[in-house]
Amino acid sequence: MKNKVLIFLTAFLVFALIFSTFGVYAESTRVTPGLQRVADNAGLLSEEEKAALESALERICEGLQFDIVIVTTNSIEGKGGTEYADDFFDYGGYGYGENYDGCLLLIDMGSREFWISTCGRGIGAITDRDMRNLESSVSEYLSSGNYYNAFLFFSYDVEDLVKGEKTYSKSKNGFDPETLFKNLGFGAIAGLIVALIVVSILKSQMKSVKSKPSASDYFVNGSLVLTNSYDRFVGSYVTRVRIKDDSSGSSSTHRSSSGRSHGGGGGRF
Repeated sequence: MKNKVLIFLTAFLVFALIFSTFGVYAESTRVTPGLQRVADNAGLLSEEEKAALESALERICEGLQFDIVIVTTNSIEGKGGTEYADDFFDYGGYGYGENYDGCLLLIDMGSREFWISTCGRGIGAITDRDMRNLESSVSEYLSSGNYYNAFLFFSYDVEDLVKGEKTYSKSKNGFDPETLFKNLGFGAIAGLIVALIVVSILKSQMKSVKSKPSASDYFVNGSLVLTNSYDRFVGSYVTRVRIKDDSSGSSSTHRSSSGRSHGGGGGRF
């Protein structure tokens, strides 16, 4: 009877640890929940296009745990484009997690210029080389007046880049591998504690078993005889590791007025 109760308690603790480990993913880590990701102040999109873009961004951003924000305006209020984009992102409450992961695309119809601001994971995921490719793609759509496709394909390109950023990538369900491994580690430690408790209880019930002070008590003299011994050289191998040149995969950064670090780029259309 005592063993059945012990098994039941052990199983209960194991299931409790599993659910507590994976339960952390039910919560979003967005800094300010509920914000609109499309601020079309210049009126470049129809209501249907804006709704469709918001829906696409909701899916992408929740899956990546990474904010993608689209802003259009007729005036940047005397600021530089980089400053306006950074401030809109920072003071607008955008970004996921403690590093405010995300990026923002700003379109200024007054000067017909655009800027891209990256923050947190976005800085490492979108390198200077990636930024040039994004600028070229966005500029092509904007020049032809195809604003909806410019914003949509920009979002898809950013999604692909963030997914490919190995250190910080997240699955479509919003799982963070780094956080997952940490929680699994905590679960393993807790499981080990439970196992030690169970073993201690079982050990205390084994009154008839006593340990031997020396290994010689388990060895029969004369039972092991070596008749022949030799060394044989089997072979050797060399492992070569290619050192990757990441000089083209770096990201230039600057400080915004809020003190955060941002990357980015821009151009005309």
